[in-house]
Amino acid sequence: MKRRDIQADILSVISDGKIWTMKEIAEKVEVSYKTVYRHIHELSYRFNIQISCGGIQRGGVQLILERKVSVESLTNEDIDVIIITLSTVAKTNERITQFICMLAKFKKEELQAYNI
Repeated sequence: MKRRDIQADILSVISDGKIWTMKEIAEKVEVSYKTVYRHIHELSYRFNIQISCGGIQRGGVQLILERKVSVESLTNEDIDVIIITLSTVAKTNERITQFICMLAKFKKEELQAYNI
């Protein structure tokens, strides 16, 4: 089996977002454990693949389908850092300025503090 075929098959198996063990993937794709291990590590550079070892979740491989950061989970200090950093380039792009305004609403502070 060619490398790209193996990787495509592995991605097909883990694309459901559930946690799979290396052994389960190897059985589905009909390759060895070591082959799955090698390809999972190669794929993890291109895809958001989480690899866990043991513990409560028994370990395994999971393709993370979405990765979103909720603004509500950010602290005021986090928002300050983002706004200050983006403010350095805000004058070159109107969309960045709009994004900064949206972030500032979560803090309910005046934009004047950031010199925008």
